[in-house]
This record gives sequence, C-alpha cells and structure tokens, in this order.
Amino acid sequence: MAGGSIAATALMALGWDAAPANAATSAGDGVSESGQPVRAGALADAGPSQPRWISRSQSRIVVNPYDVLSSASPVEQSNRQDVPLNAAYYAHDTATRLDDLLMLNVRPGGAAPEYSEAEVGFVDGCETTGEWSGTGVTLSSSRGQLAITATEADAYASRLVSVDLDTYPLLRISVPKLVGQWALRATDASGTVVVLRPAGSDPGVHFYDVPKLTGWSGKVSLRIDILLTGSDASMSVDELRIQSRSTVLSAFEDDFSAGLDPGWAPSSAVRAAVEDGSLNLTVPNTTGTWYGFVNRTFAVDLDRFPILKVKVDSVGKYWAIKVNNGGTDIIVQNNTTQLGVFTFDLPKITGLRGVQSLSIRLFVNGYQTTASFDSVILQERTVPWLLGAAQLDTTWYPHQLPFKAGYPGGGQVVGTDTFSGVDGLSRSFVVSGLPASETLQISGQYFGTPSYDTRSRTLTFTQPDFSYTVALPAQTSTPVFYADRDTWSCGGPTLTGKPSTVNGYWSVGLTSRSGPSQNVRIGCGFAVSAEAAGTSRARATTARAADPTELVASNERAFDRLLAAAPRPVDFTIRSVDADGVGAAQVRAMYYRAWAFLASSVLPPQPEITQPHPILATGKAALYLHGAPGARAAASWDSNIGTQFLAYVDPDAAWGSLEGILSLVEADGLLPGEFLPAREAQTAWVLSCLTGDDQRLRAIYPALKRLLVYKQDHPKYSGNKNPNDKDLPFVAHALIDTDFAVEIATRLGLDDDVSFWKTRYDALNAKMMSWFWSSPTAQPPQVVDPVAGTSYPGNVMSVTDALHVRTVDDTHASGLVAEFEGLYDRAKPLAGFGLGTNDVRYGITSHTIYGLLDHHEPERATVLSNAILRDATRTDMFAERYQWEDSGVFPAGQRPSLFGVADVIDAVWMNNGYRMDAGRPGFVMLPQSNGGVDNLRFQGRRLDVRVSSDTGEVRLDGSLVRDDMRCRTFHLSVGQTVLLPDSCLTLPPD
Repeated sequence: MAGGSIAATALMALGWDAAPANAATSAGDGVSESGQPVRAGALADAGPSQPRWISRSQSRIVVNPYDVLSSASPVEQSNRQDVPLNAAYYAHDTATRLDDLLMLNVRPGGAAPEYSEAEVGFVDGCETTGEWSGTGVTLSSSRGQLAITATEADAYASRLVSVDLDTYPLLRISVPKLVGQWALRATDASGTVVVLRPAGSDPGVHFYDVPKLTGWSGKVSLRIDILLTGSDASMSVDELRIQSRSTVLSAFEDDFSAGLDPGWAPSSAVRAAVEDGSLNLTVPNTTGTWYGFVNRTFAVDLDRFPILKVKVDSVGKYWAIKVNNGGTDIIVQNNTTQLGVFTFDLPKITGLRGVQSLSIRLFVNGYQTTASFDSVILQERTVPWLLGAAQLDTTWYPHQLPFKAGYPGGGQVVGTDTFSGVDGLSRSFVVSGLPASETLQISGQYFGTPSYDTRSRTLTFTQPDFSYTVALPAQTSTPVFYADRDTWSCGGPTLTGKPSTVNGYWSVGLTSRSGPSQNVRIGCGFAVSAEAAGTSRARATTARAADPTELVASNERAFDRLLAAAPRPVDFTIRSVDADGVGAAQVRAMYYRAWAFLASSVLPPQPEITQPHPILATGKAALYLHGAPGARAAASWDSNIGTQFLAYVDPDAAWGSLEGILSLVEADGLLPGEFLPAREAQTAWVLSCLTGDDQRLRAIYPALKRLLVYKQDHPKYSGNKNPNDKDLPFVAHALIDTDFAVEIATRLGLDDDVSFWKTRYDALNAKMMSWFWSSPTAQPPQVVDPVAGTSYPGNVMSVTDALHVRTVDDTHASGLVAEFEGLYDRAKPLAGFGLGTNDVRYGITSHTIYGLLDHHEPERATVLSNAILRDATRTDMFAERYQWEDSGVFPAGQRPSLFGVADVIDAVWMNNGYRMDAGRPGFVMLPQSNGGVDNLRFQGRRLDVRVSSDTGEVRLDGSLVRDDMRCRTFHLSVGQTVLLPDSCLTLPPD
C-alpha cells in the first residue's frame, strides 16, 4: 500500500482534512437529503461525550466495553495516555474483559529504573502482647490488633527491635483506631532518644525514615516507644514493620505467606484457609447460601495510598471486591471469572478521599465453589517510566475508531482501530517524529497462558473458553513479559523464561526506522475453546496482512447497507418542550447511531453451549450477563423490545433472537435468569406482521404460551422474594401481551386458544382491579400483598404503565393520571420524572405514553416522549434508564443498552406520525406533527408516511398500500391513532 494511506485514512476520519470535524452535526435541519440514506461516515462524533465502543453484527468481539459500575464517561474510561485498545469476548455464555489488549507508549533513552518491592527486615503483626511492655498503659491483643489504653498521663508501650538500617531504613506503623494523640520515639543502645514523630491525632499508616531522622546507620538495637497523650487516650496498632526502600510505598499488603492473619474476619457463610501461600475462600454446602467474604478494616489515607492491587489465582465461579467506610458496600469489582493481577483506583471508583476507616471485602460467589487470592496490596500510585501520550484525539464511527497521539518528545502516532471480519481486529498506524533516543513500545496486558511463535511473530494467549492471538509487525523486537502493570510501566524487571502466570504484560519495541515515518499493522484474532489457538493465530495474521484502508472501507459499506435499510424520518426537531440546545442534527445523528448500535448488538450462535440462534444482547458493550442460561447476554424484556426494532433492518436475526430466548423456557413456563415483564407475545406478533412468517410463529407458539401463562400467574420481579406480592407493571404487561396472544392464536387458526386467552385475560383483569384499585378512582400502588393486606407505593411511572391496559377505562385511569400529574412538569428534565427514581425506562415509559394517548392526553404524551428524546440525546448514551439531579440528566442502569435505542427511535417515529407497537402499520397525530417516515418495510413491500397536524392528514405511499385514495389518505384528530386496515394492504390475506 502507499506509504501515507494509513495516515490519510485516519486523518480524514478524525476530521483533519477539509471536511467538518463532526459531519453528523453539519446538516442543520436534520432532514434526509432528497430521501437518500444516511452514510456511516456522517455519524462521526469527536466530542467529549462521544461513544467509544464498536462491534459488528454476529461478532463476539466488543472494542472498548463500558464499565457500568463507573460514573466515568466512555472517553474517560477508554482514552488513556497508553492509547489502549480494550476489548471483550463472548464465549461459553459469558463475556471476558480484555482491557489494555494493545497499548502504544514511548520508551525513553537510557536504562530503565525497574520496579522494586519492599523487603522486610522486621515485622510485628501485633497478634500477641508477648514482646511488648508498658508504662502507664494496659495492653491487649485481639484479631491482629494491639490495643493500648492509657491509665495515667505519662503512658507508653515499648518493644525492642534489632535491624540493619542500611538495608531496612523505613519504619512503618499502622494505627487503625485512635482516641486522643499519639507520638513515636526510638532509643538506641547508648540511650540516645530521638522523637520520630511528635504528638498528633491522625490515625492511619505512617512511614518514618529512621536514618534520616536519627543519623543512625548499620546494625542497631532499638527500643521503639509508642506514646499516648492524656490519661483517657487509647489506640490500636495492627502492624509495626521496618523495611527497605521501594518504588512505591504501601499502606497494607498481605501475600498470605505467613498464614491467615487474624485481622481477616470471615463471614458466616465462608470457609477461609491459607494453602500454599493463597487465601482460599469456599462457600460450603452447609451454609445454604451462594456467597461469602472475608473482611479487613484499617485506617488509611486514600489520597496517599489510592491503589488497591489484588492477585487472583483461581476461581470456581465468580470473585468480587467491595469496600465500606461505615455506610453501604461499594462495589469495586463486580462478579468476574478473570484471573491475574488487578489494579483499582479507589478514590476514582468510590469517591472516597482522605483518611478513611476502610473495610476491604474479598468475595467468593458461587455455591460450593472456591476463589483463591494470592495477594492484597494498598499502595501509592506508580509513576511510570514509559511515556504516555501528552495529547490524544479520537473520533467515533460505527465502523472504526481513528486516533492521533502526540508524545512529550515530539513523536506522533496517527492510526485507527477497526474489525477484520467478525473474528478479528486491526490496529494500523503511522509513527513519526520520534527522537533518535526514543523507541515506540507496543504492549498489552494478557489473559491466559502465553506462547510466542517466532516464525509467524504471533503471541497467543489460551484460556479454557477461548484463545486470542496478537500478530506483531515484522519490525519489532522479541516480546518480553512482566508480572504486572507496575513492573511493565517501570521497564522491569522482566520475567525470565516462559511466563508461568495467566495474567501479566508483554511488550515489544519498533527496532528499525526506514525513514521519517513507519507504517505499522497489528492484527488480533479470536477463537472459541482452548483448542482453537491455530484458528485465532490464522485470524490474527489475516488481520495483520489486510490493507487497513480496505478493512475500514469494507466495514463502512456494511454499516452503509444497514443504514440504507433503516426507516428514514423527515423531521428530527424536538417539540412541545424546550429543546434546550438540542438541535435536529443531534437528534438525527442519535437516531441513526441507534440503528448502528442495535445491529452491532447481535451475538452469533454459540454452539459451544448448544445455542444455535443469534441473540440480541441487552448490553453488548456493558457485558450484561443476567439472562437465562443459554442466552445470558439477553434480558428478555429489553432484548425482545429491541428485537421488534431490529426486525425492520434484519428480520432473520430478529426471529433468531426470539427463537433463542424462547427455546430456554422450561416445561412449567419459567424463563430462568432475571425474570421481567412480558413482551414476548408482542414481539412475536410484530415479527409476524413485518415478515409474514407464520411457520416460525407457529414453531415458537408452544413455548410462548407456557411463558405467558407463567408470567400471568407470577406477576413480580425475580428479585422480590415475597411469593404473595403482585407488581402492577408486571400485571399490566401480562394483560397487554395477552391481547397479542389472542392475535397470534387467531392468525394461526387456534380457535380454542383464542377463547383460552380471552378467559385468562378476564380473570387476570378482575384480579388486577381487586388487588390495586380500592375504588374506581383510587391511586393504585405499585406492589401489593393481597394475603397480608399490605402495599408499597413504588414509582409513579411504574404505576402509570397500566394506562395502556385495554380494560382500564377513563374512570380507573383517573387515579393513574392524578399520580402522573403529581410529578409531571414539562419545564424539568425528563418532564419531572427520574429524580432519584429508576422509572424512566422504555419498557415502562412507552406504555405510559401510549396510555396517555389512549386516555385523551396527547399533549402530555408528546411532552413526555420528547423530553426523554431530548435528554437521552443530550447524554449521548443509549441507557437502560435516565435520571436527573441538580447537575443535569445522566444515563443509569445497564449502559449502553437497548432501552435507550427504543426511546430514541420510537419517539422520532411518533413525532413523524408512525406507531409500531401494534405490529400492523399504525399512524398517530401528535401536536405539531409535520413530517413523515420513508422506507418502512413490511414483507418486502415499502411504506412511506407523511403527516400534518396543520391539515389533519396522513398520506401514504409505497407498494404496501393499495392504489385507492381511501387507503392512501386518512384524516386524524390530534391524539388519534389509526391502524392501516387489512383491506388496504397489497399483502395476501391472513
């Protein structure tokens, strides 16, 4: 390829040519130009809230997965100085994060300083009082803490220490608890007394440089005195140690080499034991629970010691970490199966600062399983020797992630990350301007057993469930390996021989310079199961050999085809609420990104778990895994709603996802995993209307019937353990879905089932009225226990979901509308909803919006729909739900995920006069509607819609509709919805 082609591609993608920096915002009115499809290149986002994840339909790979436990933006998570390519891979019904899969740093000239750990010359773990004496104090020891309590004014505790100060100059003391003030002094053999620390009231971990403070050196015998000030003073000490200097200081570390320190307190549901230098946590069958933990509490200054580093050797199911500073637990690491050394920035994750009484909790999650922890360290930040980018500019496209990195010495890297097929990745770049003394380092964190093939220059990492390979460029050195990020960032020490660990870091340097710039290509390949190393290697070398420009172009064409298939709205303006700076061009970009997100969320069949169907993942980039075994990536509620929209552009994948989920319904009707409201019948009906595939509809009907009956009989969330509770949105969803079941049974000619569903509807509707309405005009609660006679008010929007139930008449709706009015405020974010609640999610709000239309409230329906559209667009994130506080709107829950996609697409469609929820083509007249939707497809036929609230007309065009004015023009009042009659369709009759 031409020498500058990679640079040209990346520069153009970043907007550093004559094109606008963000092409998606260049169309002021947001109207599809001359009805032409939007192109993937027009969706560029170079702003600070840009997405950072990409994937491909039917790919197991995610680039830059998002950590939903973090409040950091996608840019803050992914755009680090190391220019990382982060990834995740789905296999065996789980997803494995591969953070720092590739990184780009500059190695300075000269020798590396290398990372050094502290060596210990003396340590007292305070497990007994045996070596301690006291004056004016009482001493006791419990659970690895020495308690010192003053009984008179001149009070101190002492012990003797012998140590070589030339080798071990630093004294460290940990004080988890303190009342009053304390001081520290040392006395040598000659009787010379030196105060190491004057009296102060600060607990925590403290270091003192004994030679510097005293002038002493060599081997010495010292008496260490811990002094208390005041007769009512007391303190606890959990360790006194004297150690060598090191690259960073640590407030706490335990490698379990001395057994289980009594400071670790096991929960009642776990068995804790140290074997071969590892802490093994086991949940035995006698506890009857599925998780347990050990807890360690100490005082620490998180401003000085912010980094928690944990090494995990093995795990049977999941391990996790939480911390607590006296309030509720804060998740540091959610359930994971990954092994290796993990580094956590506690202030960044938790928001905690300064001196804290901090409890660290190590969890094992999994009934009768074991997790093994090799070490736990709380330390200072490591200042890296390797240089990161001083400036990093990135742009998001659905098909590539171009970047430009500038380094402190003047070097520059311009490149892009993109897919190579669905099983590989390509990172290509041009490096230029590096000083002669500096070297560009290509590095990565590895997960799995590493092997290096010299002939193909490939690094392969094998895990039990999959393998992945990095194909290195020809002009690089032989890889070297490091134990963890600290040793890698300091240039050593390297591991000798073949690494025996399943996690660490590798690095190579660019060894030759053929001119002022170098073109570099790196390929990554993935394959399922440990036996697939050869396949992953082949995919990686294919990605490395491919022309990066053609890879980008090929991926762009795939997304162009997707966007060409998407329905094309005419009007993208926000109406009935203050747009608050959100323009039509932003909404337009968000709308088409929604389609890219939706299609990219499809996972391929997973034969390794006997799942032959593709699955629409609820949060592919969020790594959601709480669905039914066999489709853990799919929350049934979210994924089925997403499937309804997916069917407009990829009907086969949509059918496959529904078939895959329903194949997991058990004989009694239970769908395992997170148990959520019913949308399966609606989804099946929408797919049937869009595709006309009655054969697939008939095939899924038995499982659909079992599931809907189960959801009718068990209307509550799986996390609610009260078997008597009834949850109104679950009941409402079941009733609405039963109406769709009637449609399906009618379509399939199942007359007995038509009667069956109508009878069950009437019975459940009667129960709903008795459970939730104490009178026809009452304001219903969300949850009731009819046995105990108790209720829980819950979230307003969760209750107003029932407005869309066919048999909730205007009288019964009056209480629901009154509850809605209690929060509704068009001047507030999200129309007043979502302040401290989790009720602004599409599964709920869509029924509320439709219900408001059902009950003659078109203005409120329009306000709510457009407020959500505006505020979702503002966040630049497709989220499970949206919330707000004084600082503004923010995405919450699983994110990115499918509900946000549905929020945007459905709102834009309704603004343009089209409703999709009935399956059959539906048209709605909202206030200020003057637009339309082109390129709607039903069974291969096209439908174009135009709507005008000024004239009250809906006009139709396209091959779906008979050429009859009575079928092509409808007159609607504001708020009215009409379905296209079957007699107007050119489709064969049912």
